[in-house]
Amino acid sequence: MPRDPVEMYGFQWNLIAFSEFLPGHYRSCIKVEETWVCVSDSCFNGSPVAATDMDLKGYGANLLLFEKCNPGS
Repeated sequence: MPRDPVEMYGFQWNLIAFSEFLPGHYRSCIKVEETWVCVSDSCFNGSPVAATDMDLKGYGANLLLFEKCNPGS
């Protein structure tokens, strides 16, 4: 997972969420402060799985959500 902002369209962006389709259901991962929280629609039990260091290469992300960085950050 990129820890540094990425450059797109002349601006800096931080990845803040992604979603992937697994056979029969979706899983979404959302960055909450410095932790990634993953929730699967097929087995959500009120206790999302948290991961502090994810590698996006291990996921088949279908949707990436970025937040534009503030100038000077």
